[in-house]
Amino acid sequence: MAIYLLRMVKFLFIFTLIFVVMLLIVPLIAFGRPIADSFNEILTEGRVVMGLIVLYAFLYPLINFVNVKRHLNGSFESNRKFFEEAFTETGYEKTSETGDSVTYRKKTGIARAMLFWDDEVVLNTTSNPVIISGVRKIVTRINRIIERNILREEGV
Repeated sequence: MAIYLLRMVKFLFIFTLIFVVMLLIVPLIAFGRPIADSFNEILTEGRVVMGLIVLYAFLYPLINFVNVKRHLNGSFESNRKFFEEAFTETGYEKTSETGDSVTYRKKTGIARAMLFWDDEVVLNTTSNPVIISGVRKIVTRINRIIERNILREEGV
């Protein structure tokens, strides 16, 4: 629950910051309109948009973060190379490894910033299936690459 709230607050903060820059600072620079005028317009006419932003911030962690089960023929250790190849191919590096989980993050700061620093992918390796947790788009891509690598190894 704590990670859900953290992701929600982070998304709301970043999205609000972008919203404020676009609707307050840009009119000041482009048209010379005072920020107070733009802010008053947002408060009076932009309530629906602000409400939709808050609603989406509540739904964002539910929509964007998933746990995918990756079934393996054998143990994680015997299939580790497929995981390592997939993460290397997608630009991830291992940041930590404990007995039951492995954590990966993007290598470059720009890539991490583009994902709002929610680029962490965690493998839970305690049992088969291995559970891959993280951003839906990234986890799905990594899962497909792992599948492709396994099929290539088997000669299918």
